[in-house]
Amino acid sequence: MTVQDLLTFITILTAMGLLFWVASPLFRGGGQGGGMDELARDRERALLSALAELYRGRDAKKLEADDFANIERRLTLELARLYQSMGVKTGSQPEAAPAGSAFCTRCGAKRGDGHRYCVSCGAGFEAAEPVAG
Repeated sequence: MTVQDLLTFITILTAMGLLFWVASPLFRGGGQGGGMDELARDRERALLSALAELYRGRDAKKLEADDFANIERRLTLELARLYQSMGVKTGSQPEAAPAGSAFCTRCGAKRGDGHRYCVSCGAGFEAAEPVAG
């Protein structure tokens, strides 16, 4: 092995180390707090907030039933896609609240009449039946 070969080997090793150091945040999910993870959580909060506002609008009779159903479907599909991209498994989600339950089984918030999802945490309910209570 010559000095030239040794210098070439050191240069290649240094370049590989530098490349790994520059690319490592991509493999770790982004350094402090995981940038993509934080963006996904922000998006989740925004979608759940939009759903809550949608239910309030419906309860205040500000929306027609067809408009409500279309917007709710779009928001819940977006939320489902977000959870899928985050790797959330359906089986790891809490079970839906039993039909007729007046409170969310995940967070304990009061369930509104006809709501299919909790306005506080987004958990699903089994049926969109009016709830006594």
